[in-house]
Amino acid sequence: MAYTFSPALSSLAQPASTLLSGAPHVEALAIGAYIFSGPRILLLRRAPTESWANRWEVPGGGAEVTDATLLDTVVREVKEETGLDVMHIPEVLGFADFTTSRGLKVRKWGFVVEVREGMEVRCEPSEHSEYRWCTKEDVGEMEITTQTHKGNILRAMERVASVLYRASRKKQVGRVTGILDEAAI
Repeated sequence: MAYTFSPALSSLAQPASTLLSGAPHVEALAIGAYIFSGPRILLLRRAPTESWANRWEVPGGGAEVTDATLLDTVVREVKEETGLDVMHIPEVLGFADFTTSRGLKVRKWGFVVEVREGMEVRCEPSEHSEYRWCTKEDVGEMEITTQTHKGNILRAMERVASVLYRASRKKQVGRVTGILDEAAI
């Protein structure tokens, strides 16, 4: 599946091994995909058998050696966890470093992602039991995997809401991502 990405993300269109070589304290890379439909964000509920059981999160996961680049990780994880096809990656929201319960030092990148319109979300049942398109108010009331993740989701929603508001004031019509590409400059 072909996808495009903002030129501002060129430095992340590299293999995980290359990105890891520049961060010696990090052992693995992961991604979170922030997928919007207007002001709503797609969240997945973790399966009862998973860690953080029944809590909500954005689609995402770890980079694998078969991923040619970190951006390919985004495309693969979105497809695996939601069945959706990534069309465009307009923006990186940043990253956070953390240590897993097993002691692995991970850098997790957050990306705004545009998916093919008209597709239906299909959760991978071994990982997620349901999905929901959520408002900011919904997110505030939901059990998210961590408070840090909840804060990241709310900040991403504020970012997209601000861009949508500016676009409506300019009476721009079109994809959110085209507007985000312009806003990133």
